[in-house]
Amino acid sequence: MKVTQRLIVNAKPIGFLIFLLFWVLILRAPTLLVSAVDWDEGLYVLMASQWLNGHPPYTTVLEVKPIGIFAIFAAAMGMLGESMVSVRFITIAIVYMTSVVLLLIARRLLRSDVAGVVAAISYPALTLGGLQGLSSNTELFYIFFNVLGLLCLIVSTSSPESTRRKALLYALAAGLSFGAAVQIKYVVAIEIALFIAYFLLAHYRSVRYALPVIVMLVVGGALPSIAAISYLWMQDALELYLDANFGTYERYLAARSSQGTWIGLKHGLEDWIKWSWVAVAAITFLRIKRRHGPKVAPILPFLFLWLLAGFAEASVTLRFFKHYYLVTMPPLCLLLAHASTRFQIAGGNRAILAFAVVIAVGFPVVRTIQKSYIPWISAYVTQGDVNVNVARYIKGQISPQDYIYVVNRGTTIYFLTHARLPTRFVFPSFILDDSYSWIGNVDYPSEVERIFSKAPRAVVMRDGDEENARVNDIKERLKHDYVVATRIADTVVYIRKPLR
Repeated sequence: MKVTQRLIVNAKPIGFLIFLLFWVLILRAPTLLVSAVDWDEGLYVLMASQWLNGHPPYTTVLEVKPIGIFAIFAAAMGMLGESMVSVRFITIAIVYMTSVVLLLIARRLLRSDVAGVVAAISYPALTLGGLQGLSSNTELFYIFFNVLGLLCLIVSTSSPESTRRKALLYALAAGLSFGAAVQIKYVVAIEIALFIAYFLLAHYRSVRYALPVIVMLVVGGALPSIAAISYLWMQDALELYLDANFGTYERYLAARSSQGTWIGLKHGLEDWIKWSWVAVAAITFLRIKRRHGPKVAPILPFLFLWLLAGFAEASVTLRFFKHYYLVTMPPLCLLLAHASTRFQIAGGNRAILAFAVVIAVGFPVVRTIQKSYIPWISAYVTQGDVNVNVARYIKGQISPQDYIYVVNRGTTIYFLTHARLPTRFVFPSFILDDSYSWIGNVDYPSEVERIFSKAPRAVVMRDGDEENARVNDIKERLKHDYVVATRIADTVVYIRKPLR
């Protein structure tokens, strides 16, 4: 507790940045033990790996995201090596840099070192396991570019008229950062619109004064998309990109029922409350405890609007996955920072402030250790990483020119084996689930025929889908030409019989 008090009240810039780096590393170190946290990151990594090996995005893998996340992963693996460890390290780096940017935003908006410390140490904790933040999901990456753009926008709009050139350069930087965020996930445009509207209106008295800044924002924001579209067009992948990003979503909306939407929204909000209620309670406690204290910077309306924009962003696609709600964590961290600053300025007891912050930060840490890290470490000690073990076995059975087919396990196995892909629809649900097949525009019989016409050397099948008619159909196909080679945990590896 005394350590926390010193951090909150007397943090030195360099020392605190070093502490923050170790804080993020310690919190996320167990992710280095696992090759796959969820299905999504496996697809992003596979797409990036295929790109590094000469296959532009969307040509060998169908994934319904813009090009940005694949570019980041490809760059990380190009520099650090083509492994999941590289992806884990770039994720740790992104979380750390986001924490640093939130520190700077909190100090600038709330004019308080305490606010910066609280925002910076709470963000890595609140983006842990409860909202699937342990995975290298797109949210963690576009949040970084989004808050970096916000910081540049704040600097730009707060610059005096005498430094007009500086303001325009920061506006251009903000636009570039926002544009990069959009190329990771389009829904971030909701937050970007709020940021621009709020800070331009707060600083400029008319559109005429704001026009040069708006122009620079537009130019900077457009450049990443222009670069991405131009590249895909030159690679003859633009049509695939448009169908993956827009055609599949149109089919998804057409298949969505009102009941399914309501259930998804309900579950999404329940997950958010279960994960965030302690932080909300800490904010409420600190505000009530010093409700009549001196005022701090009048930024509270913006923070609430940002939080609401995050909920809108998480809901607009009508999918309501847990990790979508990670976008609400930056404003929640800044609200905690705001409440902490108000409490401190009003002369609140340092021990009480430290206690409230420790509880708010400690709850997600303890819950992640209990729900994720202990099971991961236990499984790693007893059986290792199943994906790695399966991939290691398959690599001993195949040549570089062989195909493999992963029926119902994560796509990480494709990446770990570096085998050839028998289909663009490597996400199993596109083939095994009727509704996903329709969304992905997949004809199941012809696609399965196409897969097996390539005579994959190995076929990987996980237990647990015995009631799926398509899984059972594939099992029947395997009986003639394949034999069970080995079982690793819950996964069976079939190897093709030698040709006679």
